[in-house]
Amino acid sequence: MKANLIIKIYFLVLILEIIGEVVFDFYKIPYLVYIFKPLLMPLLIYWYKRLDSEALRPMIYALVFSFLGDVFLMFLMQFPTKDSFFLTSLGSFLLTHVLYLYIFVKYTTIQKKAIFWRRPHLALPFILYGASLLAFLAKEGNSKFIEMKIPVIVYASVIMLMVLAAIARFDKVNQKSFAWVLIGAFLFMFSDTLIALNNFTSLFEGNKYFAKIFIMSLYAVGQFLIVKGFIKQKYNTDVAD
Repeated sequence: MKANLIIKIYFLVLILEIIGEVVFDFYKIPYLVYIFKPLLMPLLIYWYKRLDSEALRPMIYALVFSFLGDVFLMFLMQFPTKDSFFLTSLGSFLLTHVLYLYIFVKYTTIQKKAIFWRRPHLALPFILYGASLLAFLAKEGNSKFIEMKIPVIVYASVIMLMVLAAIARFDKVNQKSFAWVLIGAFLFMFSDTLIALNNFTSLFEGNKYFAKIFIMSLYAVGQFLIVKGFIKQKYNTDVAD
């Protein structure tokens, strides 16, 4: 199967999964989500391996843990009071972020000091972003957040480190690779932000489907761009276009 066809199927599956999220929110019918959500990461893995015969194991593992996170979130749909499913999903995505952090730091084509050594103030907006989000969640006083405060703080900290590691690739890889990975990391971060707001605040009360549309869109596109950017780094060609 051609790589372009695989990624077209990936985005078609994403659209069908998002429709499934809306259907579930209105009618509590989960079948579209059950069918299409588990297909996203395997399709992305297949696409990555199709374009790169020497695909890195850490990248594959990151996508596998994302797949597991998706599966645990499906269980959470049916059993919303089971915090264990949320925590196992959180743990799976945490490992995804740790692996991306590792990949961004280790696999660069030019060995030079990261931009933060020269301009440390560039890290400040992202630190403030994470701190502000946690402060807002604490202020809301949601009982679920209070119970899960430590895991959520750890998770948010790792996300920020992952994004900073993506920024630190600046001037160490080709421009297209840097841009795709950075945009993908931002989208992943925003998706996780919306998950936190959706679960621990009342901002989307009565409009859960609206949050889910953006959560899944940002997440799936972000993952795609991170993988695409890494392929760009390795080959510096239009192979991932």
